[in-house]
Amino acid sequence: MTVQDLRQRARLIVDATGRHIMPPWLPESNYGAFAGERRLRSEEVELIARWLKDGMPEGDPPDRRAPPA
Repeated sequence: MTVQDLRQRARLIVDATGRHIMPPWLPESNYGAFAGERRLRSEEVELIARWLKDGMPEGDPPDRRAPPA
């Protein structure tokens, strides 16, 4: 997925993470801890929303990861 792909889906991503339907995780949050949990902390959800609000900046080139081969 490219930065452009993310930008095209940004509002959907912010909505889905804000409603905690993404990333998908079926167990109840108050039931216990599980190995490999795929939940976003409140700070992470806020960071994603702030990224959209700030105009979806790409970040610094040295911090970018190479795309998977």
